[in-house]
Amino acid sequence: MSKKITIGPVEPLVKVLERRRKSSHNNKEKLTSLIIFSIIEFGNNYFVETEIKTFLKEYEVKRGDRDIIALQNQTITANATMSNIRHCNQQAARFESINQSLRELNEKVQNQVFREDVYQSHRDSERLVKFDELELEKAHIEEQLSAKKAVIDREFQETSKSLQDKYQIVL
Repeated sequence: MSKKITIGPVEPLVKVLERRRKSSHNNKEKLTSLIIFSIIEFGNNYFVETEIKTFLKEYEVKRGDRDIIALQNQTITANATMSNIRHCNQQAARFESINQSLRELNEKVQNQVFREDVYQSHRDSERLVKFDELELEKAHIEEQLSAKKAVIDREFQETSKSLQDKYQIVL
């Protein structure tokens, strides 16, 4: 009970299979066209059928492996992105607290500058009042000195005149 299997030239199928394996655009339509081509070219041959099934299994396994690797890469990228987002959110919260402390510090500095400005204006006004008082006191003392000097000069003139008259001194 042996069946005689006649296989025609396999080169066209091998070439097509190799082309399909090397092709970067492996999609279902091309794979389906390959299967249809193989069936039409070689008929219902058991050998060809098993080769096609083997090829399909290999193709699906490779495709599954590529999908898993791509999914792992995407997962790694997504995890890194989430880590960066988390880090950015932490920095944003920290940045907001730094901004708040800077605002508080700026407000304290502005209050201090305002108080110093008020204090300086008080000092300036007190200094002007004190300067005016000193000027008045100085003018009063100068007037007193001038008056005393005038009194002393007058007394000296009177005394010298009386002594000149008394002793008849000629100058």
